[in-house]
Amino acid sequence: MQVRQAARVLLLDERDRVLLFRFVRPDTGGVFWAPPGGGLEEGEDARAAAVRELAEEVGLRDVTLGPEIWHRRHRFTWRGVDYDQRERWFLARVGHFVPDGADRTPAEREDLTAAAWWTVAELAATPDELVPRDLARLVRELLADGPSPVPVMVGV
Repeated sequence: MQVRQAARVLLLDERDRVLLFRFVRPDTGGVFWAPPGGGLEEGEDARAAAVRELAEEVGLRDVTLGPEIWHRRHRFTWRGVDYDQRERWFLARVGHFVPDGADRTPAEREDLTAAAWWTVAELAATPDELVPRDLARLVRELLADGPSPVPVMVGV
């Protein structure tokens, strides 16, 4: 199993909607929705990786990341490789925009099949798998209570 350090960004727009990407698992065809983010490059810290991933995946540059809000550990298989991924999640507030994937890597172009802004009600009502699975509850709590002073460990 390969250990992978990763960073994700919970992007919220002015209407408290969350930007998620649709992924299709190459091995099983299963669908899930996840926020922008990905693996750290050699020598890169999590905050720098989060900013880089936003530039690559959605076309946002000069984003000011807010606090680190969550930590998550997730084991999965992707294209035949078993991963033990340790994620650090950051919050960012942005004005609504349409993601520009011009700078996506070839793998990102293949993996990110759609993008959508979701309300908390839509997150709670969807039959689709979300990352993390209890994203609706987590976002609802974050909006009601604000970020914790220290990152919170969240489930798969």
